[in-house]
Amino acid sequence: MDISKAYDKVDWGYLKGILLKMGFNTRWVHLIMECVTSVRYSILLSDQSIGPVKPHRGLRQGLSALIRRAEAQGLMHGYKICRGAPTEASGQAINFGKSGIPYSGNVHQDVKNNVSSILGVNSPLDTGKYLGLPSLIGRRKKMVFSYIKERIWSRIQSWKNKPLSKAGREILIKAVAQAIPSYCMSVFLLPVSIAKEIQRMLNSFWWGSKKDNQRCIHWLSWDRLSVRKEKGGLGFKDLYGFNLAILGRQGWSFMANPDTLAS
Repeated sequence: MDISKAYDKVDWGYLKGILLKMGFNTRWVHLIMECVTSVRYSILLSDQSIGPVKPHRGLRQGLSALIRRAEAQGLMHGYKICRGAPTEASGQAINFGKSGIPYSGNVHQDVKNNVSSILGVNSPLDTGKYLGLPSLIGRRKKMVFSYIKERIWSRIQSWKNKPLSKAGREILIKAVAQAIPSYCMSVFLLPVSIAKEIQRMLNSFWWGSKKDNQRCIHWLSWDRLSVRKEKGGLGFKDLYGFNLAILGRQGWSFMANPDTLAS
């Protein structure tokens, strides 16, 4: 569900006209409009950046901070949907054009039509990505998360022809390759097979290859390489263990802050 906010629809020409009509100094209005109109957007579509896009409306502002301060001062309060529920901000409307409904394959078409009619959302939920993450997971997790492996493989292929030292390879693995899945792993638990395949690719890149494209000997397994340096390893990440750790941190956040809206 996407929330439609009033300040997303404010036309810049209208805003400038209102400020001038209210008597603000022309120089001051110009400075304000320079801040407002400097925004540019890029749209990610199937991992490809499209843009920049120059908008003609919308405001960037700190409305949520003002709401929290007013609530703390007792000047306003939200509504509770039931006893014991957290208060929610009012005045927001659903953007029906950007909202969708996921249905199971076992749901009859008549039921789908009734639900869509009641909620007012007619479009099915796109199975693409939202904020860089898959919208729907389902049972075929390995196929859904295969794009992570493909991105890392693409990076490794671009590095292979470069004369890299062991120190250079270590930096690329730690700072680039292992950072690619971190955002996704902070939300989802990746399949063990995906993590192992990624680690095999990184292990092969670390040990390098001969000029005739034959594989070099892997003198140590990834389990040994992922041990901390002071204990004889290289400090590479065990991806599945790292995945569990950051998800555990999310779980601990829910337990330590049970009054937040997310909890």
